[in-house]
Amino acid sequence: MDAAAKALLIAGGILIGVLIISLSMYFYTSFQDAYNRSSDIHSAYQKQLFNSEFTKYDNGTAIKGYEVYNLLTKASEIVNDENAMVYPFTVSGDVVSGADIKEPKNIRSYFFFSEYLSKLYDYSYEYNSEGLINKITINSKSA
Repeated sequence: MDAAAKALLIAGGILIGVLIISLSMYFYTSFQDAYNRSSDIHSAYQKQLFNSEFTKYDNGTAIKGYEVYNLLTKASEIVNDENAMVYPFTVSGDVVSGADIKEPKNIRSYFFFSEYLSKLYDYSYEYNSEGLINKITINSKSA
């Protein structure tokens, strides 16, 4: 009887151990899934936040010079940031041909000390395969 009682205690201990390990694995995978979902949501939010810096100027009509200045300033920050979400980030169009966007002070002097601030511009952007804007194009609006 003594050996049978010990065997039952050992079997019960093993069952409790297996139950604890199973519950631990269940909670681990549940928490891992929740973390992955929150990470995906955060990543999607970061993409939306990044893109909104450029889509907020897309109103279907021409944009003004001060908006071009703001766009180029933001683009300059991205081009100069080695840890930016998008690499490479491209800026093209006839407006950029006269301004070095790597230097914000050049953008400032180009726009604030010229007739470009009061003009209207056509603006477009393109997305990369990850859903992030990686190219903007700014051209003087033809009359």
